[in-house]
Amino acid sequence: MNRNQQIAVWVGAGVVLIMLLFPPFHLQIEATTFNMGYSFILDPPKHEGLPHITPTVNVGMLLVQWVGTLLLTALAFFVLKSSGRS
Repeated sequence: MNRNQQIAVWVGAGVVLIMLLFPPFHLQIEATTFNMGYSFILDPPKHEGLPHITPTVNVGMLLVQWVGTLLLTALAFFVLKSSGRS
């Protein structure tokens, strides 16, 4: 693994970590889902009209974001591979 590949892997891991710390939240009331945006994992956003209801992490969206990031990281890893020829 060359230096550029190491940088790509570390950047990808950093992005995944930031996504874990600031995940997407949503609020589901009956059949309606409200997007609550992104917030720190230990301080979820509050709904203005219903302060006693706490939104939950939108796990499906978070997994899709992680898969996309991992695919882009893998692509960068293979694009930055040195050919070994001088």
